[in-house]
Amino acid sequence: MPDILLLLMLGAQKKQIGNLKWFAKNMIKYVPGVGWGMVFLDCIFLKRNWAADRSLIQASFAKYLREKIPFWLILFPEGTRLRKHKLKRAAEFAASRGLRPPRHVLLPKPRGFAAALTGLRSEIRAVYDVTIAYNGGVPTLMQLLNGAATGARMNVRRFPVEMLPTDEREIAEWLRIRFVEKDQLLSELLQQDPGI
Repeated sequence: MPDILLLLMLGAQKKQIGNLKWFAKNMIKYVPGVGWGMVFLDCIFLKRNWAADRSLIQASFAKYLREKIPFWLILFPEGTRLRKHKLKRAAEFAASRGLRPPRHVLLPKPRGFAAALTGLRSEIRAVYDVTIAYNGGVPTLMQLLNGAATGARMNVRRFPVEMLPTDEREIAEWLRIRFVEKDQLLSELLQQDPGI
């Protein structure tokens, strides 16, 4: 939740708030207010099943392009909230594949990102990689609403689309490398300031 609020602030700062389109869990569209608003904004609601989601994603992209709908597409390739047991599973999976086990991030799931990059490449100028670190750890929604969150650091990197790979496997590897870099950045921030 805190990430979403910071990304909304970034969108507002860049005058893109009305153009934000999110990949979100299907059940969110039924949440009064927030979910209904996301439906009207043409967000993409996923069932987390590639066989079911693929055609929905392609149809959404086709609509954006056909109707010339401006968009800033936001997706979380790691797919879910960071929890200790999920981080442990991610580290075990990475180790089993001979990859560097992450310490601060989950492993990205590249299908949605690859679909977005290939399906929208003709209309996008860049991909923005955002890494967020919170002072005192990630706050809960209640801590945010009560003003108990003490601050955050947001690192935003811009990658021009022409510099990104076109092959699905290369896109997946490019994304994996970004998450290795995110993990390293968070490690460095923690060394500089253990309160993060």
